[in-house]
Amino acid sequence: MKTALNPTIRDKNIFLNFIIPLFLMTLSYGINIIILKGRKNFPKKIKFNSVLKVRYFNNKAVSIQLN
Repeated sequence: MKTALNPTIRDKNIFLNFIIPLFLMTLSYGINIIILKGRKNFPKKIKFNSVLKVRYFNNKAVSIQLN
């Protein structure tokens, strides 16, 4: 009998592999926008290339790299 308090291992893997990197990606986006708005002379064209790089190995997030 599955309850919300006892998620299965598969649910935990989905949470670790998808929700946490997504949260970190949005968090890093917000931090970058705050830093860029804080600068006085920042370029007009802002490119968010490779803000979050997640390397997957056997469907598990091995390393999360924030730029």
